[in-house]
Amino acid sequence: FEHVVFFLVMMHSIETAQEPECARGKRNGNVMWTCYQEKDNRTCYEKSFSYDSRQNKCIQIPYQGCGGNANNFPSLSDCTANCGKGLTSWDYKLMQYMTEKKRVNCTTPFHSSMNDGKILRFHYDSKSKKCRRVQVSNGDGYFPALRHCLAMCNTTEMIPRRCLKPTRNGTRPVKGWTCHFNAQFKTLFCSKPTNLQK
Repeated sequence: FEHVVFFLVMMHSIETAQEPECARGKRNGNVMWTCYQEKDNRTCYEKSFSYDSRQNKCIQIPYQGCGGNANNFPSLSDCTANCGKGLTSWDYKLMQYMTEKKRVNCTTPFHSSMNDGKILRFHYDSKSKKCRRVQVSNGDGYFPALRHCLAMCNTTEMIPRRCLKPTRNGTRPVKGWTCHFNAQFKTLFCSKPTNLQK
């Protein structure tokens, strides 16, 4: 029954502009909150993932909502795309396809003036010999994930510095927000009473 209630609440969520407030300088821009208003209460929730270099994989962390560092990602796929270097059999097939079709290579120059889109891809910078995260308008010609760029090009950096930072669970929000980590859903829920009187 709890699963059904949770699902219905999430499906009927109305995103609001106000998310949990952090102490000055402690807001983490990598955290993605989803918020909804329910009678006299505003509730927000989020999930966070961090790259664990010892295990060479991304793991979910019990983040507290504020602070921490750049090694914090809103989804497993975002963390893996940015930090993961482990390749699956699907990755090898994809790289073979990219090579055969000459869709992506390590010598394609990146022109920022021609690529101002919202698609996240990775580009190999042959001058610095590093794979760089880029926002493009057309994803063709760029690596879909960091691990593909690292595997196919002669990089000097195997894992970005962001991913090598230690995992930090952060601190709790302030100004009346109360939070709890729901172990069943592996989600941080924060709520705050609101005054809806006119």
